[in-house]
Amino acid sequence: MIILGVVLVLGVIFLSIGFVITQISAVRYSSIAWKELVESLHDVDMKGIESVAEEYLQPEAQQPRSEGEQLRLIGGTEGLARIRHNVDVIIAIAARARAWDPEGAIQTAELMRRDANKVKSAIVGQGIGRTLGYGKHRVGSYITEATAAYYLMVKRLVALYERGHSVRSEYLKQVVSSKGGRLEWKAGSRKVEPEQERSA
Repeated sequence: MIILGVVLVLGVIFLSIGFVITQISAVRYSSIAWKELVESLHDVDMKGIESVAEEYLQPEAQQPRSEGEQLRLIGGTEGLARIRHNVDVIIAIAARARAWDPEGAIQTAELMRRDANKVKSAIVGQGIGRTLGYGKHRVGSYITEATAAYYLMVKRLVALYERGHSVRSEYLKQVVSSKGGRLEWKAGSRKVEPEQERSA
């Protein structure tokens, strides 16, 4: 019972810290230009993420992988940290779509926030399992759940931009799917003033 109490307390603490980080990030991200916001995404291995996510989204497609294999595919604990960072950035990028699709952006953003909560909770769960040993047998499931939720966030974000801003969607797709290389941003012929750039 004591161990369970400690785990619960730690879970609440980690989730509370995550909430504070999310709120601070939301304020900071709201004041920077779109290109700078997109470039603040950390590089992750989307091919590996997609491969792990398929275990959750399409369970009949393949045999479940071991925890070690899952971590290898997504870049280890560093990959999880990058995913955790990116979820807040992705939410902020999605919010910019309200400029051309207010209703659709709000609906999509709500789904993405739910995905983001799954990512954060699962990362906390696997962290507690790996460090304290409590729920250690569920670590692989946590990693799969976090990875699948992140994969869905990326898919929803790209689809949202494809529906309303083809130029930015192409650049966005390159950035979120990259593992190092990035395309040069070309805003096209439409001039975007600094204030419009931050709000669009």
